[in-house]
Amino acid sequence: MKAAGILGVILFCKVIQSIYTKRMSICIGGRTQLLAGTAYQYLLCTLLAAALLPAGYKGLGEAAGISAVGGIALFSSTLCGLMALKNGTLLLSTLFGSAGLIIPCFAGIFLFGEPLSVWQCFGIAGLIYAAYLLVDCSRQIYKGFSVKSLLYLLGAFFSNGIVMLSQKCYALYVPEGEVSVFSFLAFGTAFLLLGMFGCFEIRRAGVRPQKVMTKELFTYGAAVAIVLFVINYLATEASAIVPSVILFSLVNGGSTIISALVAAIFYQEPISRKSAVGIVVSIAALIVINTF
Repeated sequence: MKAAGILGVILFCKVIQSIYTKRMSICIGGRTQLLAGTAYQYLLCTLLAAALLPAGYKGLGEAAGISAVGGIALFSSTLCGLMALKNGTLLLSTLFGSAGLIIPCFAGIFLFGEPLSVWQCFGIAGLIYAAYLLVDCSRQIYKGFSVKSLLYLLGAFFSNGIVMLSQKCYALYVPEGEVSVFSFLAFGTAFLLLGMFGCFEIRRAGVRPQKVMTKELFTYGAAVAIVLFVINYLATEASAIVPSVILFSLVNGGSTIISALVAAIFYQEPISRKSAVGIVVSIAALIVINTF
């Protein structure tokens, strides 16, 4: 019952995340704003995690390695995802990031003793096929879709997979650790990296820092930061009690369906026959993965 409640909250937060991530991407005019806006999000996430740290906690060292890997991957995942979003559809960008679930699912076979059934392998293959269908649709909708766009999408795929894997590793290998500690170190690492890149970019571009962050970026960034923190916090907590193939396929695969609805309702992104098939295939794949 606890796991079901956690998953429900995560999926609701995914709706909010999809809406405001798209709004934020529209407001971003270049790489400088991209770095500054994302660094702002991670700063807020770090502060939220710091507020939840238990008083007098001294176990930061045991979580530092896993959390640092998670933070670096989170930094890469966000940048690749936002850059891909500038060159393709909301649905496509979300699907590639979500497909990163393949990494912890297969790693679970060797690291966590979580074997995959034949049907679950078919389900994962179905998600890959759905991605193929949506890539083709994005080429038709966005003429600017290029090799660079595909590389950004692949970057989002691999880095988001590492984020999920680090969450699972922390939950199982540091069982006495606090989830807030992982969040604090991971988001803090991502913030430091983005902060360094952002400062360098601002100096290179020769713009005033106060001109980079607009009112919209402050507002949308805060909304994304709150739900991003909640999603990552709860996913890390659930990793200890839910098998990887079920947790990450439901949370990340479910976001594909959510993004399709958000894109169609709020941003009028067209859903062609082929993309509709891709969505149906992804839904069927999720049902197979969670049933068998």
